Amino acid sequence: MSIWTSAFWKATAERAIATAAQSAIAALGTDLIGVLDIDAVAVLSLAGGGAVLSILKSIAATAATGSPSAGGGETLEPRVNTHRR
Repeated sequence: MSIWTSAFWKATAERAIATAAQSAIAALGTDLIGVLDIDAVAVLSLAGGGAVLSILKSIAATAATGSPSAGGGETLEPRVNTHRR
């Protein structure tokens, strides 16, 4: 798979969004003060950094395995319905 396909960027965006959300939740979980006292800039910075690292990891994994998944087991080919009526 090439990084120049829409399937690659769709899978990469999905991973980046999930990583950003996980980073933000982790940052919020470490703040024991209160929800209203959280430094939003710091949380967004951590989430953005996680998303950038996720995108770089997907690009590197594709170069190594041909798949944006580090394990290389994921295929991004369209699914074909083989169900018979």
